[in-house]
Amino acid sequence: MNKIVPKAHDGEVLPPAKWRLRGYDTFEGGDAFYDIPGEYDTQDEALAAAQRYSDELKESQDLELRDQIFIIGPNGKVSRFWPADTPEWVFAAYADRRRAGL
Repeated sequence: MNKIVPKAHDGEVLPPAKWRLRGYDTFEGGDAFYDIPGEYDTQDEALAAAQRYSDELKESQDLELRDQIFIIGPNGKVSRFWPADTPEWVFAAYADRRRAGL
């Protein structure tokens, strides 16, 4: 039985869902996802945190192998984060890979 159901019936209010970040280690590949610490009340806060994390990655990772960042909404929807300084050729290469099914 779902343990949340009795709490909801007892009048306990469940905490609101938060926005979160998740990373992908591009160099390692495979199933190299990892959680990025932090929870955010709004999408704007999550976007700002993702940009800050991307800025940190720039210090130690080349663009071609830089870890990818994903934003997970309160409803569980996952979206790829593209940093503000992403060159146009990266978008073209990403689109080509998607069309090729990679």
